[in-house]
Amino acid sequence: MGPLVPILATIGYAAASMAAVIGIGGGIAAGALGTAVAVGAAVVVGGVIVAKKAMSLFEVELPVVDTDRSRQATIRSTTEPQKIIYGEALVSGPISFIGLSGTDNSDLYQTIVLAGHEVTDITDIHMDDVVITDSQINGGSTAGGNVTAGTFGPKNSNTICIINKHLGEASQTADVLLTVPFANYTADHRGDGIAYLAMKWVLNEDSAETWDKFTPQNVKALVKGKPVYDPRLDTGAPNYNPLNQLFITYNATAGSYVGQGQNPALVLADYLISDLGMGISPSKIDWSSFITAANGCDVSVSVPNGTEKRFTCNGVVFATDSHQKNINKILSSMNGNLVYSNGKYIVHAGIYEAPTETLTEDDLIGAISIKTSLERSDRFNTIKGLFIDPAQNHKSTEFPKVQLADAVTRDNNEILEKEVQYPMTNSSYMAQRLSNKLIQLSDQQKVVSFPANLSALRITAGDRVQVSVEELNWSNKVFQCAGWTFSEDGGVNLTLREDSSTSYADPAVNEYSTVTATGSITDAFRGVPSPSGLTATAGLKSNELNWVNPAKPNDFGTIYVYASPNGNFSSAVKIGETDGTQFIHDASNSADSVVSGDVRYYWVRAVRNVGTD
Repeated sequence: MGPLVPILATIGYAAASMAAVIGIGGGIAAGALGTAVAVGAAVVVGGVIVAKKAMSLFEVELPVVDTDRSRQATIRSTTEPQKIIYGEALVSGPISFIGLSGTDNSDLYQTIVLAGHEVTDITDIHMDDVVITDSQINGGSTAGGNVTAGTFGPKNSNTICIINKHLGEASQTADVLLTVPFANYTADHRGDGIAYLAMKWVLNEDSAETWDKFTPQNVKALVKGKPVYDPRLDTGAPNYNPLNQLFITYNATAGSYVGQGQNPALVLADYLISDLGMGISPSKIDWSSFITAANGCDVSVSVPNGTEKRFTCNGVVFATDSHQKNINKILSSMNGNLVYSNGKYIVHAGIYEAPTETLTEDDLIGAISIKTSLERSDRFNTIKGLFIDPAQNHKSTEFPKVQLADAVTRDNNEILEKEVQYPMTNSSYMAQRLSNKLIQLSDQQKVVSFPANLSALRITAGDRVQVSVEELNWSNKVFQCAGWTFSEDGGVNLTLREDSSTSYADPAVNEYSTVTATGSITDAFRGVPSPSGLTATAGLKSNELNWVNPAKPNDFGTIYVYASPNGNFSSAVKIGETDGTQFIHDASNSADSVVSGDVRYYWVRAVRNVGTD
């Protein structure tokens, strides 16, 4: 079912829906997206820079150091970038110790550093892409990590592989696997605050065949990363009060406030306050905004064969990359943006938040500038790109292409592709969901330069505002602030991007493409393109509706026609169905009988039956 296309048809100016009054002839004031509409002297066409600035909310600058090899290669080096692991990721790292012992040097020992911080857990081990599952390792703690089954399990009842996992606690014990055979490896070699693997491989007659096939050169571990502070668990006064969200401060003194960092908003907060990240004071965090974003990310959404959280963050950032690049990587996992305003860091996830501010003509000190569409080079209706695929050994993999039929129709049926990367996303459905939302948001192309008085300083970048301008027929029209500057007139120039709650809708289950184990892709339902050009002509006893159907008849099945007396679709009723381009609404209509003097708002929607939907 395609989206609704409401247009105003009455004496006056373009607005958000279509109305006609029976018995009173009226005209249509055109105002479609893509056309600059001048209303009096208050409106001029805005510039390209304004549009690009607003759309920059979608741009993510990614570091070039983040590759499959940089995350997963076992290396011998003294100058490797420090990894910071969030969520779950498959990683390796530098060899920090190597030694031989036993009869004829039959025992090889190694330690591999995974992260320079504490991690929540270390589970499966990948040895030359052969997986040693967590259940095949006995204990897996600082001692007794014998591999008990699988390719590297005992040979003739003799253990040939031992893997001890160290999570990087603040005070660890030196591994007896190494202190016993090596005199220079003492109890002081604890590795406090370092997550690492200590390993032993035994070469004998029983294991020779195994080591002929496999060499312990590239060892990777599936790591559940850095624990992060969750203010939603911190209910002790004067901290977060879940009833009113007031007086939020940072108090990660109790373990119950901390968990594995997989929520993008909480990961971002951790990076901002962590010594491994920016190291800023927790008092500079607007915890209320981070809680709102975290709750939005944790929402459970339906996907083929189950559910998953709306957004999660799983991957690696590098201490050698700039803070901006690392923050952008984290933000990419939730279509988010980060703002520093009034001494606080404020986050907005890719979810809709109700407007908190209102602007009217009383706030204006100059002429409004409007740009109603973006240049072709800045548009997109199709997204393809990469995510981290657990099914492909956690390597960068293409996710199925995402495309919305209505966006293609908007761009005159021309396919406009955008390539993206989601280095902190490890679900194909989540990558598709992020892309789907970006395409939906790209349909909000109207950008407004709003010259306001100094009272507009209460509005900061990322805030949603309701704008009411009678001359433009805007009544509480929603915009998101993309930025502001002081003006020469002593006021504030706000850059506002058109916004709508409908642009943040999660895809339906049939809107996800699925991929089988053999790589076969079943394409998602791309949606139904919208009708266009809806007009209404009021007669003495009826209203005549006309519109243009989607260009390809195979793209839709029929057209639904809706009417409402008050302009709200929630009050609308379906008054007819047709495969044509015209409809007459009069007193004979059984769903909504109208007579002279009645006011009606109209919508048309293209519909196509898909399965049982």
